[in-house]
Amino acid sequence: MRKLIFCLSLILSTAFTSAQIYDPVAWDFGYEKTGDKQYELIFNASIEEHWHMYSMDIPDGGPIPTSFSFDTLQSYKLVGKTYEVTTPVEILDEAFGFKIKTFSTKAEFRQKIIAVESAFSVKGAVNFMACNNATCSPPKDAEFDIVIKDQAP
Repeated sequence: MRKLIFCLSLILSTAFTSAQIYDPVAWDFGYEKTGDKQYELIFNASIEEHWHMYSMDIPDGGPIPTSFSFDTLQSYKLVGKTYEVTTPVEILDEAFGFKIKTFSTKAEFRQKIIAVESAFSVKGAVNFMACNNATCSPPKDAEFDIVIKDQAP
C-alpha cells in the first residue's frame, strides 16, 4: 500500500510541475589513463543539500537504482561493470519501508575500459533518481560524451 501511495504521489507531483523539472543532481564526466590503452571513466554527481540519490545496489521493490548504459563502439571495450567509488550510506526509506543505500552531497562512479584506437569518444547515459524527505524527482537520464585522446600515464 505504501508503494502504491508513493507511486501515485510521484505521478501527481510530476503532473503539476512546470515544463522545467527541478534537478537536484549535477553531473561531471571525465577519464583517467591508468596504463597502456587502459582508462577509467569517471562519473561525479554533486547532490544538493537535503537530497539523496540511490545506489546501484537497490533491493527489489525499491526505487530505481543508479545505472549506466554505454553506446557500443568498436573503439573501446568495457572491462567489468561500473562500480561505486563513494561508499553509500544505508538509510531507512519510509516511502518504501526498508533500508536503502543512498548518496548525499556527492557520489563517484567509475568504469574501466581498454582502448582499441588512440582517440575516440565514449557516449552513453546515467539513469538516476533523487529524493528528499518530501518528494522525489522523476527518474532521469544524464547523457555523456567523453572524448579520449591517448596521453602518457
